[in-house]
Formats: sequence, C-alpha cells, structure tokens
Amino acid sequence: MDNLDSFNTQRLHIERLREEHNESIHRMHLDERVMAHLGGPRSSEQTSDYMKQNLAHWEQHGYGIWILRDRSTGHFVGRGGLRNVVLREKNEVEVAYGLMPDFWNKGLATEFVKAVVRIAFSKIGLSSLACVTQRENLASLRVLKKTDFHFEGDVVYKGTPSLLFRRGISRELCPESWTEAGLVAEEVFAEAQIQKVEDLAYEIWNEHFTPIIGKAQVDYMLEKFQSVKAIAGQIEQGFQYYLLRTDEGFFGYTGIQQKDDELFLSKLYIKSSERGKGYGRKVVQFLEGMARDQGLEKITLTVNKNNQDTIKAYEKFGFVVMGPIVQDIGGGFVMDDYQMAKPIEL
Repeated sequence: MDNLDSFNTQRLHIERLREEHNESIHRMHLDERVMAHLGGPRSSEQTSDYMKQNLAHWEQHGYGIWILRDRSTGHFVGRGGLRNVVLREKNEVEVAYGLMPDFWNKGLATEFVKAVVRIAFSKIGLSSLACVTQRENLASLRVLKKTDFHFEGDVVYKGTPSLLFRRGISRELCPESWTEAGLVAEEVFAEAQIQKVEDLAYEIWNEHFTPIIGKAQVDYMLEKFQSVKAIAGQIEQGFQYYLLRTDEGFFGYTGIQQKDDELFLSKLYIKSSERGKGYGRKVVQFLEGMARDQGLEKITLTVNKNNQDTIKAYEKFGFVVMGPIVQDIGGGFVMDDYQMAKPIEL
C-alpha cells in the first residue's frame, strides 16, 4: 500500500493523526456545535481514549483518521478519515469527518470526502464504503449526496438511531429502466481500470476521429490526454472517469469534472458496434442525476465542429450549441469545437 501519511487537496493539507494533535482534537471535542451530532462534548479522558484507539487503528490497518489543515494558513480545520467498524454485524470501512464551525459551508467536507473515496478505492483497494449519520444532521446529508453516497437503511450506531449510506466502486445507470440490460458505470480508480480506459481510447479514437482530425492529431491527443499517465494525473486533479459496461463487457467510457456551477462532460466515447442502442442517452441521464444531486445548474461539453453525428446526438439529448471555441493544445494542433450546454432542472 502507498504511504498515506499526508496528501493535499485543492484547499486542504491532510496529515496522519499523531500524538501532537491531541490539543486540537480536544478543542474540537469541547465544541458543542461540532459535537451536536457526534455524541456530545467529550472530556479530556474521552479524548485520550479516542486518540489511543485511532493511533492504534493506524498501526493495525495502515490508514485511519487524518488531521485537516487549511493549506493557505495552516489552521486546524477538523479531522476525518477511514475506520474499520461493525455495522449490522458486518465488518465495514466507514468514512468519518467533522469540521470546526469556522470552516462550515465552504465545501471543504465534500472536498475531503471525495479525496478519501479516491484513496480508499485506488490506493487501499476497497470496493465499498459506508457512512453513518443522524437524520437531523442536514449538513452531513448534503455532503453524502454530493459525494455519491446512497441511502441503504436505518441502523443503530453506538446506541443512537442513525442512517446508513453506501458508496460502491460501480453502480447501475438508471436502474429503474435499465436493470435488464445491466448497464453499469464503474468509477475508475485502480491501475488496471486506467489501463482499460487507455485501451478503449486507442480503439475508439483511431476509428472515429482519424477521418475528422487526422491520424497525426489523434496520436498526439491520445498521448497527451488519454495515456495511463495523463488519465491518472487528471483523476488526481479531481476528474472522474467511469468505465461503461454491460454483461457482455466494456463498451466505452466517460469523463467529467465539476466546474463552479456546472458539470463539464469532458469525454463520452462508445465503441462503434454499440452506438445506436441508447447507451449515450442513458449515460447523459446518469450525469444529469449526478449534477442535480450536487445542485449544479448545467452540463457543458465541447465537440469538434466536423463531428456532425455527435452534435446531432447531443441536440437530441437536449444540448444547445452556445458558440465556437478554439483551443491551442500544443504540437501545432488546435481543437476547433462548438461549446454545448444543457440546463439542469433542479
């Protein structure tokens, strides 16, 4: 397993829990606002027990609770991480988080949970995560919705009636209408998954884009944007990739990135043999639901001006051409595209 002692997100420096963090944790444990949904304020003795248990957890499992700091100031933001727990008589790994009030309502909990999910699936090798919260904890419920956790049922946790949520590495797309087809979006974290995206990109791009932009530009863009190294770097920067598959196997992939009030659909590529089966529409519906859950106003994308069949397909899905956009991508090449957008009905 990779060393998980410290890492950064856009706004947070995250470091492994250590003895010297006792004072910060105790200050957090005394704050009634923070502890309102975490069992109430804790004494210094209870904090000492908490520290002992979670330091031992790191030694036993190689992961656990981290301390969160503001990257720009170094100030203590809160704590959170991954803990092995028993829920409904089953061993689980739980995502836990708590922030100091000065850092509420800034999207930092969501930023942290997204990073921890990536670490859990890509570096630790987990395939499922649980999270427990109370019905009254509306802020936590919003975080879980934004990070793609789904309600599983009621649970009694540490003697308190609570709600159990789960996040898996894959999920069905539009399961109410697509269960029989078994269309699944499998979020990409592991090296083998990233390699599969590169393989699909090489096949689909060479077949579809060579007549549109030429072999030289296809080769350049595959190396620059769709190699294993490039994809891994994009995921580290917050891109989400999903492999698309049915019972017969993988047939394509999609890549997205949240930008302010919009979800940017960077990539949606499907093998030629699987086009015309309604998969593209189902993926867009899946992304619409994701954008709606996160309170985003629209989905945007760019598409080559000469890619007429794809433009027509997106127009059928409700996208509208907003105007031209030309981007210099180096190597003597440009992307000569249209920008398209689809509003989200909240």
